Amino acid sequence: MKQHLTIFLLITLLTCSSCSIYSLDSDQQLVVPNRDETRDPQTIEVLETVTRPHKVIGTIVINTERNEDMDSIYWRMKKEASVMGGDAITNLRISPNKRIRANFTVDIITYE
Repeated sequence: MKQHLTIFLLITLLTCSSCSIYSLDSDQQLVVPNRDETRDPQTIEVLETVTRPHKVIGTIVINTERNEDMDSIYWRMKKEASVMGGDAITNLRISPNKRIRANFTVDIITYE
């Protein structure tokens, strides 16, 4: 009985802890001169379309569960974009990865 309880607790722990696991990968293609690495991530814009002249400086990919709150995903992306010197993130692409996970990819841009 004690062994069954231990196995049940282990499975429950692994199941619950896997819900919050994510990975972030960024690729900076252009270095932004005089970037402010302490910039507040809240100032990074999230745009569906860009109407101003801009340069793509890199990409961010977050792998997480499909049902993850988009505000949380955007916050992580905005934090990374602010460190890289971006002004906005745009061109969101979502691609399924396995059954319950997905890759969320955006481009990081700076205005000219």
